[in-house]
Amino acid sequence: MRERFVDKTFRPATRRMIDKANDIIAEYQRDGYTLTLRQLYYQFVARGEIENTERSYKRLGSIITDGRLAGLVDWESIEDRGRGVLSWLINEDETEAHAEALRASIEEKYPGRGPWSRERHERENPRRSRGWLV
Repeated sequence: MRERFVDKTFRPATRRMIDKANDIIAEYQRDGYTLTLRQLYYQFVARGEIENTERSYKRLGSIITDGRLAGLVDWESIEDRGRGVLSWLINEDETEAHAEALRASIEEKYPGRGPWSRERHERENPRRSRGWLV
C-alpha cells in the first residue's frame, strides 16, 4: 500500500534509485518474496548500482524511508525480520491489569526474583519443583 504523508521533490538521481528499488522489489514479489532493506541493498550492490559501503547502505535506507513517506514506495514491500512484533495485552479487570503490569516490571528489573518466579520456587521447594509451570 502506497500512502503519501509528505510532499517531497527528489533529485533525478534519487528518483532513479527509488524507481530501481521498486523494480527490484516487484521482481522478487512476483516470485513470492518480500525483501528486507539489507537484501535490497545487496541487490543494488550485485547489480553495480551502488558501492558496498556502510555509507551507501545508510543512504539507501534514507532514500527508501523518504520514498515511503512521499508515497513512492509501498509500505509493505520491505519487511524488518529482526524486530519483534509488539502486541497489546487486553485485560477487562483493571485490578488484574495493574497487578500484571507490576509483575512484568519487577520481572524485567529483577529476573527470577519475584515471588511467582520459577527460579524462586525451585530454590525454596527443591523437591516439589518437578513439573511445576510458571
